[in-house]
Amino acid sequence: MIEPVHELTGLEIRDIRRKVGMTQAMFAYYMGASYKFVVAR
Repeated sequence: MIEPVHELTGLEIRDIRRKVGMTQAMFAYYMGASYKFVVAR
């Protein structure tokens, strides 16, 4: 059985990004999202 995915809050995502030492632009590129999308969250 596939378990539901835990949805992360903006603060949780920010904490992950900071822990791995990425800027918002780097994180957006890595995740395949636009920079504007990452900044808006």
